[in-house]
Amino acid sequence: MTIAVVTDSSAQLSSAECDERNIRVVPITIVIDGVPYLDGVELDVDTFYDRLRDGIQLSTSQPSPGQFLEVWKAAADGGATEIVSVHVGDSVSGALNAARLAATDAPVPVTLVDSNMTSYGVGVLTMAVADWVRSRGSTEGVVEFASRQVATIGTTFILQDLRWVMRGGRMRAATLPTGQTDVPVLAGMGGGYQLVGTGRTVDELIAAMAEQMTSGERRRHVAVALAAPDTAPYADGLVALLSDHPRVESVRRYRMGPAIAVHTGPGTAGGFWWPVDDAGAGG
Repeated sequence: MTIAVVTDSSAQLSSAECDERNIRVVPITIVIDGVPYLDGVELDVDTFYDRLRDGIQLSTSQPSPGQFLEVWKAAADGGATEIVSVHVGDSVSGALNAARLAATDAPVPVTLVDSNMTSYGVGVLTMAVADWVRSRGSTEGVVEFASRQVATIGTTFILQDLRWVMRGGRMRAATLPTGQTDVPVLAGMGGGYQLVGTGRTVDELIAAMAEQMTSGERRRHVAVALAAPDTAPYADGLVALLSDHPRVESVRRYRMGPAIAVHTGPGTAGGFWWPVDDAGAGG
C-alpha cells in the first residue's frame, strides 16, 4: 500500500519540505486586479510582494474540484493506492467543500482532514500526518490523530494594517482593538486565537510574540514567518530570542506567501509552535 499526502498552498510549505515527505500541493488561486494566478505555479512570493501597491485589488479563490482531482490523479498515476488530503480550515475557506465534491470521482480512496487552521499550521499538521501514515503504512485512525495534533499547535502574530483582515472578513471585529494606534498581538491554540496584548515598537512586539511562543513547560519546535522583506527585523528578532531558549528544541523559518498575505497584509509577523514529544513535523 502506498499512501500519498496532499495539502493546499495555504500550508506555506517550502519545496524542500514537500520533497522530504513527498507531499503534493493543490494551488490556491490569487486574483490580482482581476487576473488569476496559481499560487506557487504562476506567482511566486517575491513577485507577489513586488506587485503590492496602494489601490491594488486582491482576493483568493479556493481550488476547484477539478484541481483536486488533477493532483490526486497524478498521485495515483505515481503509484498511490490511498490519499490523505489535509487542507485549510473549513470555517475560513471553501477548499474542503470542493475537495468533498471531488472525492466522489477520485481514482483511489481519499481521506479528507480539516486542519481547523490556516498558514503554516496547516503545513505542520500535514507534515505530522505524512510522518504518521508513513510509519504505520495505513490511513486507519488518521483523522483522529490529526484532531489530537491540531490541539497542540499554537500560533501568535501581529497585524500592522487592520484594513487587510477587515476587508477579507476572515477575522471577527470583536477580536481587534479599536480607537488606538498600538499594533495588536494575537495568539491561540488549535486554530483559534484571541487578542493577548498590543505594542508599538519592534522590540515590544517581538518580546510579546516570543512570550507566547515559549509559554508553558513543554519543549517545542518553533517556526517563524517572513512576509514582505521589510518584516525581516521581526523574523530575525524572534529567531534571536528563541534560538537559545531552554524550552525551544528547534527554530525554523518559513515564507508567508500570497494565499495568507492577501488576508493579513504584507506587514504580518509571527509564527507557530508545537511540542517536541508529539509525532511528526519535528526539527
